[in-house]
Amino acid sequence: MKEKRNDTRYNISLDIKIIGINETFKARVSNLSVKGIFIETTKKFPSNSFLDMVIDIVPFDKKIEVLGKVIHSVKNRGVGVQFIDYFKDSKNTINKFVEFISYYNNRN
Repeated sequence: MKEKRNDTRYNISLDIKIIGINETFKARVSNLSVKGIFIETTKKFPSNSFLDMVIDIVPFDKKIEVLGKVIHSVKNRGVGVQFIDYFKDSKNTINKFVEFISYYNNRN
């Protein structure tokens, strides 16, 4: 299967809180790009469902809130989520964080 995304994904481990109508829970982000993330979880989310998420960007000492859309799921592993909307300065923070990760990955 051909890769559809154009943006580089970086392996990372970040805490995430997913806020639902009936439930709020924590999970882990295992990779990140400027346009989306992969969330490690055994919870099931239908494709095209929307998730309100708060990601803890520890190196920047910031919690950012984004709205995402489930693009694909991997059974018993997690979900790929595309960022749809950014709250406050979240988009800027994500872009700076990805730039930071890229810089340090390229130094090694």
